Amino acid sequence: RKAEEPEEKLPWNGKRRNALAAAVVKFSNLSEDSEPKGPVAVNWKAVAAKLGGGITSAECRAEFLSLRLDGGNDDDGTGDGSDGGKRRKRLKEEILKELVDGVQPEVIQAATDAALATASSLEEAQKAATVGVIAANARKRAKEEEDAASRILMEILDQRMFKLENRVALLDDVEGMLEAERVALELERRDLYTARCRHWFGGG
Repeated sequence: RKAEEPEEKLPWNGKRRNALAAAVVKFSNLSEDSEPKGPVAVNWKAVAAKLGGGITSAECRAEFLSLRLDGGNDDDGTGDGSDGGKRRKRLKEEILKELVDGVQPEVIQAATDAALATASSLEEAQKAATVGVIAANARKRAKEEEDAASRILMEILDQRMFKLENRVALLDDVEGMLEAERVALELERRDLYTARCRHWFGGG
């Protein structure tokens, strides 16, 4: 029997993001008419299973950071984007995605779980998690930039050291040439002194 092929992963669009928002609420310990008893909790595996399309729980957490949870709805992904509000919302989502781009899934998970454990609502948890992930990413990028600056500085120092070593070698060569010239002049001086002495004493 032919092995089952893995489920094709579907892209995020407005409809799927609306479904994610609904699933997050559905599979959390929140209800519309009461506050959660204790920290907010979300069953991310159930959320991912509800969405299907090959989406993982880690991807649901990451997408959760830019979800609109204030009661507004995303468009279905078929509009032309002419509405100013939709354009601003999409721009915000793009900025958030850029800020969290490259962040390790475990970092997103830790930030999201910590935010959910201390927040009293999904909106508060989302904001806290987003700030935490952005801070972690900023720290990572700052470390990368610091490392890059250190490498550049070391390269500059190596180049300066190489130039200094070349100058020292050149000075050594010049010193050797001057020493040879000094010896030659000393020998010439001695020859001249000998010739003068012979002339004085009639030996010339």
